Amino acid sequence: MIELSWNNIVHSNMLNFLILAIALYFLLKDKVKNAVDSMTEKTIKTVNDSVSDKENALKTLEETKLDYEKTPQETAEIRNIAQNTLRSLEKKAADDTEKTKRIMAENATKTVASEAAKINSTLSKKTAENSVNTALDDIRTRLSQDENLHDRLIENAIEELEKI
Repeated sequence: MIELSWNNIVHSNMLNFLILAIALYFLLKDKVKNAVDSMTEKTIKTVNDSVSDKENALKTLEETKLDYEKTPQETAEIRNIAQNTLRSLEKKAADDTEKTKRIMAENATKTVASEAAKINSTLSKKTAENSVNTALDDIRTRLSQDENLHDRLIENAIEELEKI
């Protein structure tokens, strides 16, 4: 067995080891303490950040669940709005088409009436011109056939003027 005597301790390097351990303790205790404190703070900060991240994730999960639950209702509302808008647009298009058809029919009627009036006016002018020309030709023919006719017409006109 090993005896723990002063002589054995001095010759066994145990004293040297003990002195080295004590010296290292005093030299490194502040550095080791600071390193352990720093690691502890980092660990506490990481744990706190993780807790905060977990709370944020749970909050986001709840909001997402609420949004997910609202989705069918919102989809139905959007679908209803879209259908109502479609119906409104269809009615407006039909009304606009009917109005355009009515305006086009009125314009066509007015155009036909206007063209008919122009044709009647042109025909009346042509008829009047032809009547005047025919009358002139008839008068010239009668005057050329009867030389006394011209004098009688002048005398009749003078008599009519005297009556006035």
